[in-house]
Amino acid sequence: MLFAQGDTDKRTIWLVSGSVEVNENERNIALLRSGTPEARNPLYPKLPRHVTVRAVEDISFLSIESDLLDVMITWDQTGTYEVAELQAHCRASARMTG
Repeated sequence: MLFAQGDTDKRTIWLVSGSVEVNENERNIALLRSGTPEARNPLYPKLPRHVTVRAVEDISFLSIESDLLDVMITWDQTGTYEVAELQAHCRASARMTG
């Protein structure tokens, strides 16, 4: 089982290979297969989870702690840099050595 209905574990999970069944209130509502458009998105990321997701065969999945994922996604937006200064320095160094 990847997660159960009602879970509040802050993990973002993607299905990499294999198939999983999705149950809501113990009723099967979907079968998700890797490689499909649905599998390109995280599996039911909203918390608390409103479904249970179980493997129906051997699977591979990627699980990342959701708060860490949020930091990693916004990491690029937290700092700035100036490429112009680096390029000017490289040109000056090339003239000195050439």
